[in-house]
Amino acid sequence: MIQYITRRLLLMIPTLLGITMVTFLIIRLAPGDPVAFSIAASGGFEGGGDFSDRERQIVRSKIRLGLLEETATIRSWDSGSGRRVGTTTETDAVLALATSPGGTIVAAGTADGRIVLRPIEPGRAPRTIEAHGAAINAVAFSPDGTLIASCSDDRTARVWDVETGRPVATCAGHGLLVRCAAFADDDLLITGSRDATVRVWNARTGELVDVIEAHIGEVTGVESLSGGVLVSASRDRTVRFWDAATRREVGAPVDCGAPVHAIDVAADGSRIAAGLGDNAVALIDTARRAVTARLDGHTAVVESVALGDGDLLVSGGRDASVRLWDVAAGRLRATLAGHSGVVRAVAVGDGGRVVSAALDVDDVPLVPAYVDWLSRLVRLDFGLSFKDDRPVWDKIVEAMPVTLELNLVSILITYLLSIPLGVFSAARRNSMSDQATTLVLFLLYSMPSFWVATMLIILLGSPAGPTGGILPFVNLHSDNAGDLPFLSYVWDHLLHLVLPLTALTYASFAFLSRLVRSSMLEALSQDAVRTARAKGLPERRVVGVHALRNGLLPVVTVFGNLLPTVIGGSVIIERIYSLPGMGSLGFEAVLQRDYPVIMGITTLVAVLTMIGILISDLLYCIVDPRIELK
Repeated sequence: MIQYITRRLLLMIPTLLGITMVTFLIIRLAPGDPVAFSIAASGGFEGGGDFSDRERQIVRSKIRLGLLEETATIRSWDSGSGRRVGTTTETDAVLALATSPGGTIVAAGTADGRIVLRPIEPGRAPRTIEAHGAAINAVAFSPDGTLIASCSDDRTARVWDVETGRPVATCAGHGLLVRCAAFADDDLLITGSRDATVRVWNARTGELVDVIEAHIGEVTGVESLSGGVLVSASRDRTVRFWDAATRREVGAPVDCGAPVHAIDVAADGSRIAAGLGDNAVALIDTARRAVTARLDGHTAVVESVALGDGDLLVSGGRDASVRLWDVAAGRLRATLAGHSGVVRAVAVGDGGRVVSAALDVDDVPLVPAYVDWLSRLVRLDFGLSFKDDRPVWDKIVEAMPVTLELNLVSILITYLLSIPLGVFSAARRNSMSDQATTLVLFLLYSMPSFWVATMLIILLGSPAGPTGGILPFVNLHSDNAGDLPFLSYVWDHLLHLVLPLTALTYASFAFLSRLVRSSMLEALSQDAVRTARAKGLPERRVVGVHALRNGLLPVVTVFGNLLPTVIGGSVIIERIYSLPGMGSLGFEAVLQRDYPVIMGITTLVAVLTMIGILISDLLYCIVDPRIELK
């Protein structure tokens, strides 16, 4: 028998590999493929494509499963031809870009707290400043290019010497994370934070000079204009102007009509570009303090903007595209293809060189992706649900106890009733009791489970029914069950089980009892049974000992198929009675196209099916010793 079990287990391996390959391909081909990112970036969807929150969640789940990989990339482009001229990668996501005065150095702020200084000139090595212990949201150069400021999730802004990388000052005291920074002059630093305030600091000492409170939303951009004017932008849709000396607001705020996500000021200070939450870029005339144009073309939030020399404007958005605009003509010049993730930052360097940063998403090659997928399945890691980003295994573990309790009790009741009834009917073949039992069981088996479940609710559960609702029919406990004493809690639970158990058991009971009857009739006609009767053995012993063991073989076959059913649950019954079991979990996953959950349940049921068949074979030997497993 050990050899047989070993051989069967080995034969399961290719079957399991086939199942895992199918589930792997289905998940890999599910919506949320990075190809859509590429199409979006190249303008395939009317100039850009958008990813919904659901699609982003799917992509995150695929990344965790090893089907997709993220690469932090910085790409450079020739603004004249739109041709890509360089690509570099980082160890972590780049969240901010800034160019030095003259555009010879590009500074990148990363999610792991580093400032990477990359010379525009090819062949020169980058330098790194370990600036913060948290993500850097913005970087800014001083007007003379000797200092660089960084602001971070750690609620600080810090100033560094560009040449040596040494710290100059730390500006601490922000209420929440620091979102943006800019130099008003070589000695004055402005920061904006999520606490809706603008702060002014001494860049050399880190001393707080003033706090400006006027916005009612996160400050997403600060800049400095010539003539001692500061500019701040916020998610409250406004761009405000301040006197740098007095910190008093100058004129009325400019309403951009949508939350502002980023701003940049032209070199001559004549205009401001604002990236908006309604997928557009607003152009603000600084003299008139008004929006003079809207540039529509993105299909998702514009996360970053940069004004270059002349009429060049660059914008990057959540639609994974980088776009070049002609400000004077108010038209799109080019869409730069290459990124497949949200473009977090853009900048314009020396000679009109455009630089963009994104956390790109790409397919992992098929073979290593499958190997990683297989190793995860062995660890019962089915990935994250597309619906709520929770681990699939956690959801299965939560739903499984409900289904196990319901189905195990149902199977127990089914076997306890059907086997004696089937034996009784076979022993009294063609009697009035056998015929009456056959008729009743035939009617039970003919009734669909959804109709029976509904009728039970109407007759026994509904307050408007004939019984006035003597049994509960929703969930497995009353709303106040947690406050009940232990015995009352158990009784409440048992009452809630009556209707779903009845609806789940009647059809199986009818089928199994007929199966037992048929197999017993065949067993009673065998020579061994006739010989036992001829010896004068009591009929009870003839039926219960000699015939029953042979008659149970078909029942053992059915029992082997019950294991996946016990785990898979009943979709209809669980939905009708609002039971949070495996059936409901699978049904909701199908409706919401939650492929990881569907594949997790499918894989689990497939494995249990093979185990159930093996158990069925082993039970044959126990029921009938004449059967040998070779």
